[in-house]
Amino acid sequence: MSQSASSNRPTRFLIISDTHNFQFTDNAGSANPFRLPIPKVDVLLHCGDLTHYGGIDDSYQKALQMLGGIDAELKLVIAGNHDVDLDKTYRKPRLSEEDNREAHKAAIRTMTGPRTAQAGVTYLEEGTYTFTLKNSVTFTVYASPYSPEFDNWAFATGVLDECPSGSAGCENLLHAMKRVRPLMHCFGHIHEGHGAFVMDWAEKEREEIQAGSAQWSQMERDDFDSDGEMENEYPEPTQFGRIIRGQQTLMVNAAIMTGGMAMEPKNAPWIVDLDLARRA
Repeated sequence: MSQSASSNRPTRFLIISDTHNFQFTDNAGSANPFRLPIPKVDVLLHCGDLTHYGGIDDSYQKALQMLGGIDAELKLVIAGNHDVDLDKTYRKPRLSEEDNREAHKAAIRTMTGPRTAQAGVTYLEEGTYTFTLKNSVTFTVYASPYSPEFDNWAFATGVLDECPSGSAGCENLLHAMKRVRPLMHCFGHIHEGHGAFVMDWAEKEREEIQAGSAQWSQMERDDFDSDGEMENEYPEPTQFGRIIRGQQTLMVNAAIMTGGMAMEPKNAPWIVDLDLARRA
């Protein structure tokens, strides 16, 4: 995410990922941190994996229903590696070629049709988009559903990406991040990596010079990991207004589900306030 030049004003984001068929009705009365009512925000970012295995049992429609219950002016959603029907090239092994094509068309219709509009959702495919909010804040988002090949999942092609099998990040993406240095980078995919920190690119460059091939995961960082333990209210938004634009990037792994076979919605969503530029 990058900024336009102008006067700034606070903008509130709710950042989630890897909801995997999650429904608030299934979570009623639980102590899980992702639950209703959610505070009103300006922008909802869903970083992929709406479903567990595509459109089985109308999973995309159920995901839209869940997102429709969140109060946000703008709701931006991308696919993840589990949203297999949204990947035109993915083939479910038990379906014929024709059935796979039809499943893809149906999924795209759902994510771009009337139900999406009713839920207030904007489905993003890979590309760069610019949005202007009612308060005249303008920002640019580069969206991509792709990740390095990970078992037999969809959208196969650095940081907060450690899982039992090792690091599952994309080195090319990390180099691109270092070059562009956006204000915020949001993602999910690796549930175990849930957390956030501020990447200081200048410090990282000095570390590389001093240590040669230093590992990104070894850098010193401000860690804002949630322990998922809350009472009845959401915590106050995390303030990141101190981020130095062009020098630092807020990295957010927003996976709601925990790692392992259980995959429970016990990771807290991120509510973040950022100062963004108003349209001149």
